[in-house]
Amino acid sequence: MIKRLLFVFLTIPIFSFAQLTEDFESGDISSWTQSNTGRWAASGISPIRGSFSLKHVFDNPDAGSDQISCVLPFLDLTTKNASWRFRVKHGYAPSSSNNWVVFLASDASANQMYPGGVVNGYAIGINFTGSDDLLKLLKITNGIATIISTTTINWELQVGISSAPAIEIVRFIDGNWDIRFNKDGDFDDLVSIGSGIDITYTTANNFGIYYKYSSAQDMKLWLDDFYFGEEILDTIKPRISAVNAKTSTKMEVVFSEKMDSVSVRNKTNYSIDGGIGNPDSISLNSADLKTVTLFYNEKFVNQQEYNITIQNCLDLKGNEIVDTSVAFTFEYIKPLGVEIISSNQLQVTFSKITDTQSAENTLNYYLDNGSGNPQSAVVFAGDSTKLVLQFATDFINKTYYSLALQSVADRNLDSMLIAELLFLYLVPEANDIVINEIMADPTPEVNLPNSEYVEILNTTPFPIDISGWKIKMGTTEREIPTYILDSAAYVILCTTTAVADLNSYGNVLGVTSFPAITNSGATITLSRADSTVISSVSFTTQWYNDNTKIDGGWSIERIDPLNTCSGITNWTASVNENGGTPGTENSVFSNNIDSVAPLVLYVEVISANQLRLFFTEPLDSISAQTKTNYFVNNNIANPFSIVLNPNGKQVDLLFINSFLENTVHTLTMENISDGCNNVIQSTHIDFTYYLEQPYDVLINEIMADPDPAINLPVYEYIEIYNNTEFDISLSDWKLIAGTTQRTIPFCIIGSGEYLILCSDVAYSFLKEYGKALIISGFPALTNSGQSITLKSKNGIVISSISYTDKWYKNLFKAEGGWSLEQIDLNNPCGGENNWTASVNVDGGTPGQQNSVMASNPDFTALELLRITVIDNYSIRLFFNESLDSISAMELTNYIVDQGIGKPVSIIPSGPDYLSVALVFENSFISGNIYNLEILGEITDCSGNEIGTYNSARFAIPVNPEYNDIVINEILFNPRSEGYDFVELYNRSQKTIDLKNLRIAGYDDIKGDYTSIKTIADNGYLVFPGDYVVLTENSLVLQQNYYTSNERGFVNISSLPSFNDDLGRAILLDQYENIIDNMAYDKDMHFALLATVDGVSLERINPDRPTDDKSNWHSASELVGFATPAYKNSQFKDITESDDKIKVYPEVFSPDNDGFEDVIDIQLTFDNPGNTANIKIYDSRGRLIKYLANNLLLGIDNTISWDGLTDQNQKTPKGVYVIYFEIFDLKGNVKKYRKPVVVAERF
Repeated sequence: MIKRLLFVFLTIPIFSFAQLTEDFESGDISSWTQSNTGRWAASGISPIRGSFSLKHVFDNPDAGSDQISCVLPFLDLTTKNASWRFRVKHGYAPSSSNNWVVFLASDASANQMYPGGVVNGYAIGINFTGSDDLLKLLKITNGIATIISTTTINWELQVGISSAPAIEIVRFIDGNWDIRFNKDGDFDDLVSIGSGIDITYTTANNFGIYYKYSSAQDMKLWLDDFYFGEEILDTIKPRISAVNAKTSTKMEVVFSEKMDSVSVRNKTNYSIDGGIGNPDSISLNSADLKTVTLFYNEKFVNQQEYNITIQNCLDLKGNEIVDTSVAFTFEYIKPLGVEIISSNQLQVTFSKITDTQSAENTLNYYLDNGSGNPQSAVVFAGDSTKLVLQFATDFINKTYYSLALQSVADRNLDSMLIAELLFLYLVPEANDIVINEIMADPTPEVNLPNSEYVEILNTTPFPIDISGWKIKMGTTEREIPTYILDSAAYVILCTTTAVADLNSYGNVLGVTSFPAITNSGATITLSRADSTVISSVSFTTQWYNDNTKIDGGWSIERIDPLNTCSGITNWTASVNENGGTPGTENSVFSNNIDSVAPLVLYVEVISANQLRLFFTEPLDSISAQTKTNYFVNNNIANPFSIVLNPNGKQVDLLFINSFLENTVHTLTMENISDGCNNVIQSTHIDFTYYLEQPYDVLINEIMADPDPAINLPVYEYIEIYNNTEFDISLSDWKLIAGTTQRTIPFCIIGSGEYLILCSDVAYSFLKEYGKALIISGFPALTNSGQSITLKSKNGIVISSISYTDKWYKNLFKAEGGWSLEQIDLNNPCGGENNWTASVNVDGGTPGQQNSVMASNPDFTALELLRITVIDNYSIRLFFNESLDSISAMELTNYIVDQGIGKPVSIIPSGPDYLSVALVFENSFISGNIYNLEILGEITDCSGNEIGTYNSARFAIPVNPEYNDIVINEILFNPRSEGYDFVELYNRSQKTIDLKNLRIAGYDDIKGDYTSIKTIADNGYLVFPGDYVVLTENSLVLQQNYYTSNERGFVNISSLPSFNDDLGRAILLDQYENIIDNMAYDKDMHFALLATVDGVSLERINPDRPTDDKSNWHSASELVGFATPAYKNSQFKDITESDDKIKVYPEVFSPDNDGFEDVIDIQLTFDNPGNTANIKIYDSRGRLIKYLANNLLLGIDNTISWDGLTDQNQKTPKGVYVIYFEIFDLKGNVKKYRKPVVVAERF
């Protein structure tokens, strides 16, 4: 920020005085003194005002304090009142470790401005001593603070970290001090917050700032707009800020500053023209001393302009206002408008908040056309400017109304004048607006622009607001912008880019992202905002009725706009020479009567007593809703009620008697006609009522990764199969992929029928392979895997799978182009065991029997895999297969020992039902390990009962500390097509949840983690002494290596990348605190191994340090070179010995067979600080191994030798001597010799 100094030297002897101002806008603070250079700057980062502020800018890695000061002009505090002004902001809550103080006047510069410094003067600030966060004025004597005044301002509670208050401190010549404050930084509205007296110091030499901060809270102090000089006196005259007529007899006058209470209460100081005069009484707002309320006996006239004259009013400093005249008007409450909100309700909006009593008086409203007074008038609870009027009878459609209003008052009881609101009640009905012309294929052009369009026509005598209506082409729907379509008027709907080209032909309305019209035909629907269909056309190329015009350039036109019940017979190609008639009467316009009777397309069974019928065209509403026109046998009879869908093509029948399950019924229909009085012939249709059950419809095939294509289209799809003897309606069923849910449109899937679900783009390609259905917004399928669920409209999970790319069981096919197929339709919950990659030459079998179809029953017993703890009362059980949800919900099937007992509730986890949560009445006790046993006959979804694995342990987990759980074995260089693994061992007495741990790699060159991976999002408890292995593919790992603990494997989506030569594996907690840190390199392997591919490094003893390379050794060949999830082959316990030096065993065979492959050398001392040299000699006295050189030792030390020489050669069998030289801190040297025998096994 700029530093600007202004010295004004007065010529009066002795009383010379000066002033200093600084707003830092120059960006230069070179004249300021810093206790540490570079800690402060005129900074543009979040300045308080302007472009720059003085700011602490040093990013200190440690806690600290910094000061800055400037020299003040000469000042004798006994001659004139002195003032200090500044704005300050502290961006962190103050404390004993984070505080600041401003030195107002001191005899020392920045270098001494700190607690205990050699400094005397005055200061103001927060927590210079103490930590109560109160703003205090202090006297400083030899760096020791004495309180002059404690203000009322608690900085943390009243200021916070974002405000920059204005502070002024005035020192009067008699030694009195006044502290003034404004939180918003306004020097013109300061309030006194404290005072005191002190006359110790009478001169001021330096001004400065002391700032103390913790390591993370530096750079959070700003100061700006500093002033020092004579007290600034107020000579500004007050002004009028606002004049408001609050009621018909009350005025509010707001002054620009606080006012003298006597002068502003003088009635003669206010006068209003127009016969109003002086106020009858006056009140002053004591809180702000700026707002005056004037009360009059005479009422203001509605909307008449008045002038109020204000004079002789004084501010607190005696400055008198200039005579001021302000014009104003007062407007009584009035209705602003009326809105129709239902068939018998209106919403009226007033200009002001209403008086509830008068507003809810129904006699104050009257509606013509027989409606009369409303039944009720209710003011909105949250907005008293609005109310709802409800009438006894519905409004008459397509009718103009007049609403009369009177005597409604505002909250000040000023009543409105008589008013009238006019409105048209119009609810557009089917075919009030019709789709009248369609240009689907404008190329090649005839004489019209190369643009698709849809022309609509208003067939009513009323203007219709079509704002927010929707135009839909196929499955693509777009919103129509704001527009009112006049009676008998046309409007052309098109893309926004085509508006300019079509504008010369008539009214044009551009629709954003106007959907493309399929040349070969499409369903075009015009609907209201509430989705009520107004007009719908399903055309094909046959509708041209002229093969010469099918190829493009010609529109199709409706022949008779009033014939809304005919399709192809009421449409034909335009005969206009331009190729169409957009915006004008159709060239083929003529009277055209429909003579074709409607037909039934299909019948949908909605419920046990409800049918839904679909017809080829809109029906006559009377005949369609006549109950005797429908009859169902088997004692069902006629429907109880009938609902005709607004589109006229759909009829819902509700019967009193329920249909018989799994029984064929016959529906007979007669005497039903379309809108053109064409009567349907007597029709008989069979249907069956069937309740869908889980696995009735199966997810049977998935194409998640179609690229690169084999012989199928490059589109994703899901195939489902009806596994019942009944046709099933999929209407309103849900398809859920991952977190994306989509609604399945109406579709009947026949018994034994396959159905391909796909996107609209894929439909035209996949329908060639079988029956296909477009799912709007078809969810993307994740290549690597996700869950897919099919739910009935009643929310029942019918079919659900959670696939992964491992299901292909073929790495080549997992790369794309091949579908996943279900093997056995009768094993729907077999999961990975019942799915595999397609073997069809096309890459899949959409819509057909699966290429891998075979018998593959599930005989695997249900197993309880593990338990995690949710809270002190709840646990979650994980199983190997999907549960039968009914048997899993029986409370008596579960019991926990140690007095916990049976659960009080069970919460299944759908849709795969691989886990359940149990809630207990009694709380679990921390530190206890509980056992849960399943007593009842719980089964999987195939009916297999739980087997021997029917119990598991659990305990409330404890957050691990350093080395509570350690890296115990690592495979970083797996065999071809193998996988890395990291084995963990819980060496503590705590139960640890892997959900709270992370596994990470580390780049020692960059000094940063390469990746941090979560281990078990769903939780995984590791008990004391347990081993657990982390890997990406436990199945492959168990195929490659023997393990006695198959349940100790945790599959994670991805491990950090571990280099084959060297790297680092780090175990972290959820806060990224290091729990264990293991650096490895390939040279840590047994040097005589021919290859280290597929050989793990094992920790010899988990209680020895991780970074002790001698504590690691290659896994034994006898165990297959790895021991995942169980005790290491090279494990060796630490033996107790009274000897200072102990070698164990004394005979060993370094042949990597897992038995006595290394020796441990234990060195024990009474005191730390010893240093060792350790050498190994053969029986002829030759040095073969320098095991340790100047090795710093602790109290207890263990060093291992693997039997190799310094040249990494295996030592021959024989006797060897280990020679020790031990140096202590006093220079004493002790020497030891220990024999050891290298043996060979036969």
